[in-house]
Amino acid sequence: MIDIMTRVFHPIGQGAFYSERHDGLNVVYDCGEWKDSNRSELLVKNSFQEGDCIHLLFISHFDFDHISKVDTLRTAFNVKTCILPLLQQDQLAILKAYYSSQKNESARRLVEDPVSYFGENTKVIFVEFGEGSNGENEGSVDLDSLGSGSRIQSGKSIKVSDWLYVPYNLNHYQARAKLESAFQKAKLDFELFMTDMSYALLNRVEIKKLYNKLPGGINLNSMVVYSGPCRTGSFIVDHYQNHRNCSPYCHHFSRNWEDQTRAGCIYTGDTSLKIVDLAHIFRSHISNVGTIQLPHHGDKESFESSLLSNEKFIFPVSYGSNNTYGHPANQVIVEILQNGSLPIHVNEMSETIYVQIVKKWA
Repeated sequence: MIDIMTRVFHPIGQGAFYSERHDGLNVVYDCGEWKDSNRSELLVKNSFQEGDCIHLLFISHFDFDHISKVDTLRTAFNVKTCILPLLQQDQLAILKAYYSSQKNESARRLVEDPVSYFGENTKVIFVEFGEGSNGENEGSVDLDSLGSGSRIQSGKSIKVSDWLYVPYNLNHYQARAKLESAFQKAKLDFELFMTDMSYALLNRVEIKKLYNKLPGGINLNSMVVYSGPCRTGSFIVDHYQNHRNCSPYCHHFSRNWEDQTRAGCIYTGDTSLKIVDLAHIFRSHISNVGTIQLPHHGDKESFESSLLSNEKFIFPVSYGSNNTYGHPANQVIVEILQNGSLPIHVNEMSETIYVQIVKKWA
């Protein structure tokens, strides 16, 4: 980071699409929307200049609303490196069966063989499973030193210029059991779904409804990523979002925020804070975190209020204004406000785009 970094929470609606730009680099965390609409297609294409590179793409997990526009991103721009969670064999089999049953060839290819999906010009790196009792690994690795197909440990810092990205892929061992139980309750045969494509296709509508009802999506876990400066120093964070009481061309944000100096951000995807202890996993960096993406669109089962016990944060939350899940939950928003933290609502309306400008303080 030389002087300035721009962090954007894009108004994609019920999905996730976040970007950072600094030192000539473009970084993206997730790229998807639940309806895979033409509007979201244009949003992704218009978020960067024609011919731009996406130097680093993080994929948190493989729910459709987090990956549906990855195809657009890789087609419109040159994705240099993709970092994604390593899947267990049963997770891989479940995802392949699901996307095959839904006749979604692009998503199936991304899950089954991401190296082939992105092509020879994209380096693909896998993050191994971590345990909840562990956390960061010592030292850092330069992004340029990693080859395609490399595996890195959860909690290993990846250095990109003067910035650190720390991915953590928490393995949720109960995922398969929860999925099988859901199939049983729906009177669907889980083993046939996994092994017999004709059965999966015959029951594709019921299977899709079942997945949509699962609280954590298809694979019930999500890779979280810390983003922050390598070196200690003084920073100031300016915040911009259209103010409802101003004209459509006025973008500003209240400067009456107690701590404008914490430049770090944690992207959470659809993880559950009841399972993932962010303060423990990122214990070397948590004091520098001022922003945490509210997981799973503000779902109440994914939030843990104990996170609010010591610090105040800004919580951007992405959701569709007409979603059928009740996102974000009123209970979550109230708890955040009671603590003195601040939720930032980002939906599909263009004026809800939320931008942070991180500046090195001289």
